[in-house]
Amino acid sequence: MGILSDFQAERKVEWSYIADAIHDAVSMGEAIAEYTPQLPIRNRRCPCPLHNGKDFNFSFTDHGYKCFVCGASGDVIA
Repeated sequence: MGILSDFQAERKVEWSYIADAIHDAVSMGEAIAEYTPQLPIRNRRCPCPLHNGKDFNFSFTDHGYKCFVCGASGDVIA
């Protein structure tokens, strides 16, 4: 049991480094532009790509996003 828990702890640390590297390398704006290039973006707001919104209710910063209609929120990985 000790070996398994050591392995799991090691894997968590490894994923933490990967997540940090992604956060450092990709901004939220870059991710949105890459995966939904058809969306119009104004002042860090756009229609929500998660629920196919029509109005500019999806807001984002370099580190995260929030939709004020469907309630979705997260970071560049989520």
